[in-house]
Amino acid sequence: MKKIAFLAYDEPRGLTYHFSDVFLAFNENIPDEFKLYFITLKKEQNIGLIRKIEKSLTNKNITLIEINSSSELLKLELFKDIDIVHCNSFRALYYILKLKKKYDFKIIMTLHAFFNGTNYKTIFTNLFSFLFIKNIDVLHFLSHKSLEEFASKNIFFKKDKINYFVFGLGINYKEFLEGCALPDDIAEIIKNDKDKIKLVYLANFTNNKNHIGLIKVLKEILQKYNCVLYLFGEGKTMDSVKKIIDSYQLNNKVILFGRVERRFIPMILKSCDIGLMYSNSENSPHGVMECLAAGLPVVSSNVGNANQMIQDFISGFVVELNDKISFQHKIKILILNEELRRELGKNAREYIFKYYKWDNFVKKLLYLYKTL
Repeated sequence: MKKIAFLAYDEPRGLTYHFSDVFLAFNENIPDEFKLYFITLKKEQNIGLIRKIEKSLTNKNITLIEINSSSELLKLELFKDIDIVHCNSFRALYYILKLKKKYDFKIIMTLHAFFNGTNYKTIFTNLFSFLFIKNIDVLHFLSHKSLEEFASKNIFFKKDKINYFVFGLGINYKEFLEGCALPDDIAEIIKNDKDKIKLVYLANFTNNKNHIGLIKVLKEILQKYNCVLYLFGEGKTMDSVKKIIDSYQLNNKVILFGRVERRFIPMILKSCDIGLMYSNSENSPHGVMECLAAGLPVVSSNVGNANQMIQDFISGFVVELNDKISFQHKIKILILNEELRRELGKNAREYIFKYYKWDNFVKKLLYLYKTL
C-alpha cells in the first residue's frame, strides 16, 4: 500500500473551497492500494468547510488530520512511513524539506501561483528554483502557459532536468445541478435586468484581474446595447474601478456586488448570459470554469488553460492579451445572436462536466502517484 500525505491548505486562508472539493473527490475515488493522509489547517476560508469534509468522510483509506500551522508538520510521526508528500503551498514545502532530511519520501509540488502577472514573477521563479527545485521530485503546473511563464527568464529551471506534469483543476459540477434561493437584494437586481443581456466577471479586484481595462473595452458596448455588466469580488482596486465607472457615467450599466457567498454563485451565473475573463495572467481560471458549467459562453483573454476549456464558436472565444478590438467584436457577436449564445452555452456545460470534474483531477493525481 502506497502512503500519501496530501497537504490541503493555503496559508493564511486555511482550508479553501477548492481543497474541500478535492477531499470529496478523494473520498469517492481512493482505491485500496493507497492510504491517504489529508492534512489541512483548523482554519477555513469559509465557515463550515471543515465540518463538511468531516461529515462526508466514508472512505477507510483516508485519514483526516487537522493542524494549527505548517510548523506542526514537524511533530507528526506519520512522515517516517510516508512514500509521497504532495505540497500545495510554499510554507508547507519549507517544513516538508526539513523532514526530507530525516525521511525518505518523494515530493510533488503543485504551483497554484507564483506571482504570475506581477513584477515579482521572474524574481520569485528564479529564487524558488535556486532554493528548492533540486529537492522536488515532480512539479505540477496547472496549465502550459503557467509552465512557460515559470520557465521564462528562469536561469535555474531546465525542463529537461526535472519531472513535471501539466493538468488543470476541476469543478464541483453538482453545485450547478442544484438550485437555491438568492438573497433578496441580488434577486431584485437580476429581476429588474431580466430584459437586458447580462455580462458577468468573477474576479477579486487586483491589478492582475484588469477590471479597469475591461471597463474601457466595454464602454462603447455598454453605452450602445441593452446590456449590463455584473462584477463579483472585492479587493484593493475596487475604488479605482468605481472612479472609472463614474467618469464614464456607467453607474446604471456596471453593478458591483462585492463578495458573495459561494453557494449563490451557480444560481447567479445561470441568471446571466455571457461570461468574461479579462485577466493578464492565470493558472487554471476557476471563474471561466464556473461560467462554462453554468451554461454560459465565455469570452476570455488567452491566459492559463482558457484555450483548452474554450473553443471558438463552440463554447465561446479566446482572445490574445491586449487585443481590445477582437475582444469587443467577440462580445458583440454574442450580444447580437441569442441562438448562438444558447448553443455555445450548451456545448460549454457539456464539455466542462465531461472533462473538468474534480473526480477527473483526482484520478490524474492517482495515476501520477503510481509512477513514483
